[in-house]
Amino acid sequence: MNKPKVRKVYLKILSLLAIPFFVSGCTKKSDCKMTQSHVHKYVNRNNNVVSYINSENLSYNDFDWQEEYIDINQDDLAFYEIKKSMYYGPDNWKYLYDVMRSKHDYLEFYYEYTTDDTITMVDADGNVSVFPSTTTHTGWTTNPNDSDNTGRMHICHNRFYGYNIVYNYETKKYEKVKSPLVDDIRDIINDYPYFDKECSTIVTKEYNYDRSQLPSLKLSDFNDFTGPDLENTEMEGKQL
Repeated sequence: MNKPKVRKVYLKILSLLAIPFFVSGCTKKSDCKMTQSHVHKYVNRNNNVVSYINSENLSYNDFDWQEEYIDINQDDLAFYEIKKSMYYGPDNWKYLYDVMRSKHDYLEFYYEYTTDDTITMVDADGNVSVFPSTTTHTGWTTNPNDSDNTGRMHICHNRFYGYNIVYNYETKKYEKVKSPLVDDIRDIINDYPYFDKECSTIVTKEYNYDRSQLPSLKLSDFNDFTGPDLENTEMEGKQL
């Protein structure tokens, strides 16, 4: 859908502070008198991300209600409902760039060790029996010097994803379509322009070494993954 025109309305607000506030279990609402279909601009108080949400609450999750709004038709309400917790990437490129800049690859090392325990059992007559038991503990650590490391290790690499919102003519509903995982958000932002709070995930590549070699390993020893082009701060192919 085409990006609609943003308008601004000056309204009487029930509270001067646009923060989460509950009275008798209800969030305070703006005193919006408009009867036509519209969605209001909301700004995330933590990171200034902008989204347009079908709500009149002064606070929606971490977003605060703003005076600006967009006129929409009734059919578009379903579209804004499905993207309610998402934001339009091209309007929030600086935030997305900062997300990429904050992510760093790292190494993790697999450890395994056992502990000797006991199991106590009581039968129907109240007789107590104690049996020896061994428990195996496993997991990943960023400490290459952990004495329980096995020699197994992997590279943890951040990849990013977004969504497109499409209309399914068979179900007559809007649906979210997730993008492929990419190293640079600019590779998908035109075709998958909507993002949620969690727009990255970790992928891994595993190796096995002698345990004594682990402390000398560095991330620069591996070239399995390519990171985003952080030297370029511009968003190529920005949608208007």
